[in-house]
Amino acid sequence: MTSKSLFFKLMREDIKRRLWAAGLAFLMFFFGMPVAAAMSISSLKQSYERWLRNSTDMPQVLWERYQTSLFELADSILGSGNLFSVFIVGLSAIVLGLTGFHFLHSKKQVDFYNSLPVRREILFSVKYLNGFLIVFCMYLLNMLLAAAVFAANGVGIDYTFGPAFTTMIAHMAGFLLMYGLMTVAVLLTGNFFVSILGGLVLFFYIPLAVLLGRAMMELFFVTVSYKQTQQMMTIATHGSPGFYYGNLMQELRDLEHSAQIFPRVGMALLAALVFFGICLLLYKLRPSEAAGKSIAFRAVKFPIKLLVVSMIAIAMGLIFWAAYYRMSWAAFGFLLGVVIPHCLFEIICYPDFKKLFANLPQMGICAVAALAVIGIFRYDMFGYDEYLPGESSFQSAAVNMSGLRDWTEYGMPVKTGDKMSWLYVSNDDYVEENMIFTDYSVIKELGEAGIAWAKEEKPRRLHDGDAYYADGYSEPSEQERTYSSHIDICYRLKNGRTVYRNYYVDVNELRQAVDRMYASEEYKKGVYPILSYTADNVTGIYTVKNSEIMKIELNEEERAKLLAAYQEDLAEMTLAGRAVETPVMSLRFLTIAEHEYLRWISHNRRSGFNGDFELDDMNQVNYVPVYPSFTRTLALLNDAGIDAGARASVDDIAGIRLYHDVPSKGYSYDYDNHYDYAESSYASTQTDKDGVTLMIENDGTAESRKKIEEIIAASAPYAEANMNGLQLLNHQISIEVYFKDEEAAVWTEGSSVTYQFTDVEIPDFAAQILGYDSTSVSNRISYGLSMQK
Repeated sequence: MTSKSLFFKLMREDIKRRLWAAGLAFLMFFFGMPVAAAMSISSLKQSYERWLRNSTDMPQVLWERYQTSLFELADSILGSGNLFSVFIVGLSAIVLGLTGFHFLHSKKQVDFYNSLPVRREILFSVKYLNGFLIVFCMYLLNMLLAAAVFAANGVGIDYTFGPAFTTMIAHMAGFLLMYGLMTVAVLLTGNFFVSILGGLVLFFYIPLAVLLGRAMMELFFVTVSYKQTQQMMTIATHGSPGFYYGNLMQELRDLEHSAQIFPRVGMALLAALVFFGICLLLYKLRPSEAAGKSIAFRAVKFPIKLLVVSMIAIAMGLIFWAAYYRMSWAAFGFLLGVVIPHCLFEIICYPDFKKLFANLPQMGICAVAALAVIGIFRYDMFGYDEYLPGESSFQSAAVNMSGLRDWTEYGMPVKTGDKMSWLYVSNDDYVEENMIFTDYSVIKELGEAGIAWAKEEKPRRLHDGDAYYADGYSEPSEQERTYSSHIDICYRLKNGRTVYRNYYVDVNELRQAVDRMYASEEYKKGVYPILSYTADNVTGIYTVKNSEIMKIELNEEERAKLLAAYQEDLAEMTLAGRAVETPVMSLRFLTIAEHEYLRWISHNRRSGFNGDFELDDMNQVNYVPVYPSFTRTLALLNDAGIDAGARASVDDIAGIRLYHDVPSKGYSYDYDNHYDYAESSYASTQTDKDGVTLMIENDGTAESRKKIEEIIAASAPYAEANMNGLQLLNHQISIEVYFKDEEAAVWTEGSSVTYQFTDVEIPDFAAQILGYDSTSVSNRISYGLSMQK
């Protein structure tokens, strides 16, 4: 009983000494919540009065808008959207951590507290707990005041209590994290200035060290995967209490249900408990004579110096290397990074310039440690670039080869309360989550080819600047018409470990292995979301023609047949077919969730809209290509009245514009804005310093129709052609096909669709007029997996 009474008595006495902190915290929270709520509600009421005076909407509509805005305002002030509260809590954690145990920096105060007949554990707990209670009580009080302000204006406590309470718990978890680490910094140091420096080191060392490790990996390792760097960025952005707290509040804003944040809050509270234990241990072990000294514990001086100086030395060396790509400059930066931080550390520990070079052996150890770390990365001591799991440890893999997937954007709707948004899904994320590829022989062949490439590529990374750039930007020769592709492989091991690697390989050299992989059901299910679609989840099927979206009128049974047919055709698709085929059209199988999302945005964008949804609101996402070899799909589309394989009709075309941006050297042009009209009536050419333009107007003559037919036959719409990166695509000449438009004054003002040649050779008449030479444009040809004809 006496112990409890003493504990609370000490708490009261400590609070009296820290009334300034309680008062300051109250004022900041008071202006951040109750005052902000009252001012915002007043402003909203004024806006509502203006709406009533000036708006033509019905009063009930305006009242509903006012109520919606009022509830959103309550969420923004009492919920996680109040950034000012985040700032106040974070600042309070730092200030209270610095001042709570500031007496340890004064010898007189330390002697006074140590002379009290109170156990150190109790004295520490009193001060530590009071720091938390000051912020907690001031936050809670002002949160209730703000809730009362909203309740007086029609926002019930039942609405505000849940989000406000969850937000308060997240705030307090973030406070305890920052407060605990700041207290560690104070207990490790002996004066106020060094405590601030120590806090900076503790708060930012792990994120900066992780970022430095990432920079060295990207410089010295060749097979670093984007997923690995992404994981390191996650560690960097969560490796400090301040960053963790900020991310915690951001996640709370994004979550559909605020209760989902509690696991993250639990991790923060567990870490805060660890910090409390460390602080208690340091307080008990801290010697009384440490007051006034820069570092309270002699044993930690050199380890801290080693960690800080070594990291700065490595960073300086990399910075100077990145700036000049010269080993001499890198060495200069490294020496600066060793000498200057070491001397500064000595000055901080011993305020005497005579001590600058008093510990030269320690400076040498820091330099050797930094060089050792660089050497580990430089010479890949742990075999990072040569890693390949053995068959006995391999379980499965996810393989993402950039060229093999059809070019399209995938995504899905996300519903948060009454609102909906669109979440784009990267191919990397989809493949990693959905592909379970178990053929180790294929994975081994891909991995071995990637390792061989890494061995050849690594020396280029270490060249001096001029040599590196000269090698990196050399033009490919005529014989280098290979198809190379980046491959991201996620190795899943039987022990639960996941390893990521990125390679760059010649697909033609691995053709047999890649063919086997592409033909497998495991691979395609992991790459194409459409293969997981079910008929009961598809509400409609849409296609795009001349950049216009239209719905294919089918009943439920016909939609199911078309979906099944497409899935079968896609499952049977081979790389040999992909290499020579151009998609004839694209389809979108609209899911129930996507349909709901489109209805939501159409009704929100258009006042008084009563339809299903506007086709204009359907973005070019989740479309899949239809190839000429998809006979089942094309047959069903033809039955539905869609002539999928037909090319654009000459009768619908008003004219074609071709542009060649590299004039042939064999031609002599007048570049002074000269127009050269050909003898034929169907064509005109315009030449300038950038290239040559050929205009073909469909004037009804047989000659103009023939030329247009030749162009259409040798090309394909850009949107469809670029959905297949494995076929040959000619980027040398751009094509604009203009369709007839009755409202257009001239045919070049009509609607147009971009086309692209799908062969190295183009019609002779166009090649002659444009000055096109097929033997000198290899750098503008994407050969894919095909060979030049």
